[in-house]
Amino acid sequence: MLDIHVDSPLVPPVEDCDLTQMGAREDFDANIVARPVASSAGILCASPDYLERYGTPQQPEALAQH
Repeated sequence: MLDIHVDSPLVPPVEDCDLTQMGAREDFDANIVARPVASSAGILCASPDYLERYGTPQQPEALAQH
């Protein structure tokens, strides 16, 4: 039987499950056994309202302030 729980915690509760799937950067380091099972590309989007209120970042480095 497979029981799937989908959540998005900042720190995944890996000790609570037999198997945890999570997104991680290539330099991810933890005291767990990890194997890549898939890779994907992400797209960062902002609504026109958000950009009007907070401005449009002009450089990737500016995203740290959003």
